[in-house]
Amino acid sequence: MKSKLIADETKKDVVLQRVIRLIKEEWPRGECQQYYNIRGELSFVNGLLLRKNRVVISQSLRPDMLKRLHEGHLGMENCKEFQDFAKEYDFCHVTSSPLYAQSNGKAEKGVHIVKQLLKKARESDSDPCLALLSYRASPLEHGLSPAEILMGRRLRTTLPYTSEQKQKEVKQKQRLLQKDKKQIMTSQQRA
Repeated sequence: MKSKLIADETKKDVVLQRVIRLIKEEWPRGECQQYYNIRGELSFVNGLLLRKNRVVISQSLRPDMLKRLHEGHLGMENCKEFQDFAKEYDFCHVTSSPLYAQSNGKAEKGVHIVKQLLKKARESDSDPCLALLSYRASPLEHGLSPAEILMGRRLRTTLPYTSEQKQKEVKQKQRLLQKDKKQIMTSQQRA
């Protein structure tokens, strides 16, 4: 929302105009009661009424502003649904403060790793999906990849590989070939 529009609507708002006038003059007790207790936090700059560093929105723009604020939010209904889901499946949903990222270190580390992968893929002009696939399929210290931990199976990547079944078949064929070689050697030694 443009500050010009907010300033224009502030000029039209009778209550906000009264508050602006009271900021500049002596503010008598009881005048504009809803703003009286925060009068020390109010200021008027470039046509905008501010509370500390936040713009006070006129009554006419509040519905639109609320709509904008709620666009990226799931809403209380979805939050309530998730709480019911957590209760039904007997797990505890623990939240952490978005302003204190350190409280959720493992998640933050995961986000950092993914950001680095995507940055590297962009810089090298390669496919970001393949970069993520490669990360998910790379074994960790204990030998399993994140995908194996999550899904219980290995992911196919662009790298050549043989499946465990194929490896078993190859080893079986190698043993049979070695056995056949020994039999041939033994039979040649006898003759």
